Amino acid sequence: MKRRDVIAGLCSTLVLLPSLALLSSPAMAETPGRVRRLGMLLHLPERSMFGQLRLVAFRLALTMAGWNEGDNLLIDTRWSGGDRKLADRHAADLVAANPDVIVASDSDMALALQRATKTIPIVFAEAIDPVGYGLVADLYQPGGNTTGVMMFDPSMAAKWLDLLKQIKPGITRVAVLHDPAVPVSQRFIAAIEKAASSSGVQVVATAMRNEADIKQFFDNVGRPASLGAIALPAAIMAQHRGLIVEAAVAHRLPVVSAFRDDPERGGLASYGADGLDQYRPAAFCVDRILKGETPAELPVQTAWRYLLVINSQTARAIGLDLSPSLLASADEIIK
Repeated sequence: MKRRDVIAGLCSTLVLLPSLALLSSPAMAETPGRVRRLGMLLHLPERSMFGQLRLVAFRLALTMAGWNEGDNLLIDTRWSGGDRKLADRHAADLVAANPDVIVASDSDMALALQRATKTIPIVFAEAIDPVGYGLVADLYQPGGNTTGVMMFDPSMAAKWLDLLKQIKPGITRVAVLHDPAVPVSQRFIAAIEKAASSSGVQVVATAMRNEADIKQFFDNVGRPASLGAIALPAAIMAQHRGLIVEAAVAHRLPVVSAFRDDPERGGLASYGADGLDQYRPAAFCVDRILKGETPAELPVQTAWRYLLVINSQTARAIGLDLSPSLLASADEIIK
């Protein structure tokens, strides 16, 4: 099924949710007359289509588990747009309302919530290396008030390097674009360096703290035939995705990322979990907590599939002639 078909289906469910609610009643049977409160803190802007689709997927999964918004469930949703200070303020507001569970869209939002509460259960949906972030003590025994669904950990880094080498054979240097403020960046850089050591590829860690750093990197990069880049997960990269895509095309620099949203917005290629996929298991985790289980005893779940997505239009703009075998291995090609 194509991505656009999935999106169309999710949007259609907005109309169907009231009808679906009538078909599900397990939670109501267990908690007659009791309305549960759920907080939700997302890293995307409220007007983001990708953010709204995540919310639709999450609500639908809750409905299928018997939790019907406006009936036995109230959801207070906040949007940070990648602003960490705003996330902290939203986290404090959500905690002050004393909900039964709070959902964090990603690792940064989960950290903001952990700074605000040590007791209210927190469920993350798109976490990156939750052990490295300090969100949980162990994937199988989280141990605190936080659990959820993990997108990937540093073991994925070798896949990004391999993809970059397939996209542009002959690469001898790889710039790893990272935000030093992201707690797990060094773990991913170390994993890429380890994977690169056996192939003679030089890894250059390049800090991206703000828009000026991004512009300076591309101003200095020129058009080297032997260079490629890996963009590590970071809010700064998401906020300036348009700038990175435009500059990468101008300098003919192939950039690989972890998030399928990137090639959909003009980036070259990504390999990783689909963020939308994460919200169904996250909702079921919330369901289990609302029915009496605790985050400490709920193992962190991992993404159930990883997708290779290539934007062929961007590849042509960069001047890349992608191999038939690479194109055949792609889960989706954006034209």
